[in-house]
Amino acid sequence: MPTLLFPFGQLAYIVLSFTVIGIAFFNAGTKHHVLLAAGIITAMWQGGLWIKALNFDIGIIHITFFALFVYRFINPGKKINFRKKYKAIFIPWLLMALWGFLSITKAINKTYALEGPVILLMDLFFLQVMVENIRTPGDFRFLIKCLCWTIIIQSCISLLQFKIPFFKVGVIDDIASYMWWRAKGTLFHPNQMGIVLAFTLPVILRALIGSITLKDKPLIRLTTVTLALGFTALVTTYNRGSWVGIAFGLFVMISIDLFSRGSRYKKAAIGLLSVGIIVVLIGSIKFGSLILDRFVNSDADGQIDNRTEQMEEARELIKLNPILGVGYKNDNFYAREIFVHNNYLLIAAEIGIPGLLFFLWFLGNYLTLIWGGVRSKISFVSNYSKGFVASIIAFCIASIPGPDFWITADVQRQFLIVLAVLISARRLESKIIEIQKNKKLGSAKKKQINQAKLSMINKY
Repeated sequence: MPTLLFPFGQLAYIVLSFTVIGIAFFNAGTKHHVLLAAGIITAMWQGGLWIKALNFDIGIIHITFFALFVYRFINPGKKINFRKKYKAIFIPWLLMALWGFLSITKAINKTYALEGPVILLMDLFFLQVMVENIRTPGDFRFLIKCLCWTIIIQSCISLLQFKIPFFKVGVIDDIASYMWWRAKGTLFHPNQMGIVLAFTLPVILRALIGSITLKDKPLIRLTTVTLALGFTALVTTYNRGSWVGIAFGLFVMISIDLFSRGSRYKKAAIGLLSVGIIVVLIGSIKFGSLILDRFVNSDADGQIDNRTEQMEEARELIKLNPILGVGYKNDNFYAREIFVHNNYLLIAAEIGIPGLLFFLWFLGNYLTLIWGGVRSKISFVSNYSKGFVASIIAFCIASIPGPDFWITADVQRQFLIVLAVLISARRLESKIIEIQKNKKLGSAKKKQINQAKLSMINKY
């Protein structure tokens, strides 16, 4: 079978990428959008400048987001003050990074152990840069479009891999070549692609619902194509945890829609539910036997035995090192086969039970943001927040059999890019409410002045 390789060498990849970004930057009217798009769309791409001491590549996202950070100092644009910053969610993430640094003292391979907390801090920096550059509804819409193009590109590559098993992109398959029969986009493993699609697609689905309600035809077309490619690519990953996660998440999301009162998006959501049922019935003709076979006849029994053993090993390791763990990426030095296939147990094994508690605290803050958004009186915020209900459920369920969030920086970055959508929506919500209050106060004050003038006239 022929092997297709792209990019053709690291140098060509870097030169080509930054030539395109540079031309786009200097010709764009909204320059920060170019850097934002380059960072988001390439967040899961492989290749870059290898940093041996930290055991990872400096990729396009690192360079473009740092450039975006610098650019905002040079050209800060119109200053917009947001009373609510929603930075509480950063605190447990920072504590997780701090605990990761402390866990290095217990590590066998200290280079691996250093990688984890450094990535946590870098990703937090990226999240902050993204959020600070989403200041207006136009910026928010652009963020959604970037998210769509990310999934379109990844899905197209995934479907090529599914149809042409030996199709390669850069260094992909050099490690996970035994997974040739499953699609993975530009990631190293199909399960990673599965969980990314599972927590991203519900947000894009809400973008489609919103665009239908607002009759935004360009966004309707973009989100429809994204969802069609994305859900097809999700099937081709053969990732059972993500299938179950997104199915249950969407069920909860739809239930919230059905019982919502007075939502302007409810009609569009129910209409899409009808279309979705028809699509699922038609899709089951082609993919139904594939999905059933994956659950029933695939290597499920063998994997259950292996993963039960892995989880037992992880529990024993946690008992031996309950406070600091054994250090990031050091769990596999103690395992008979491979690291535990459970995100929560793996975190506890590598950075201790306090590290796991910080992670659960982070998820708790995430849920608080979502629930506050669902109950918002600002309709677009409520609409997107319902998508995040499905997103976080899909993520939490897929993380039970899969440690991909913890072991893969690319998945972690994509998770925070999706989180940036929620934080940006909540920040815009606070600004809209502030503007509405000021208008009400202004009209009330004007009314008082008019009444005072009228009373003075009546005196005379």
